[in-house]
Amino acid sequence: MSSGLIDMEIFNRFLESVNGDISFLDEMLETYFNDSPRQIDEMKTALKAANNDDLTRAAHSLKANSAVFGAGELANICRELEVTARNGIVNAADVVARIERIEEVYQKVMDALKNIRAGM
Repeated sequence: MSSGLIDMEIFNRFLESVNGDISFLDEMLETYFNDSPRQIDEMKTALKAANNDDLTRAAHSLKANSAVFGAGELANICRELEVTARNGIVNAADVVARIERIEEVYQKVMDALKNIRAGM
């Protein structure tokens, strides 16, 4: 089952891995909601500074954190950006567009996760 942006099988697997501890889930979601915008800002800063290492690191972190909650589409976009940055940016406009897409999808993921949590 999927809420569209969130693979509920993965989300529920995470919840099972923490023994259904809702307060821990809330802490993890809060951390994700606080860290993700900073990682997106780090991507923008790294791109402006032409710092591929920092861009790779920020994209990797958001990818991994998103995957934990079942946000596969967001994780995939971040993975693509991570690979692009690791291999050396050829088209900065493409990277800007990917970061904008990451921001857009992240907002939807955040809303979806909040809705899932509210329904628990």
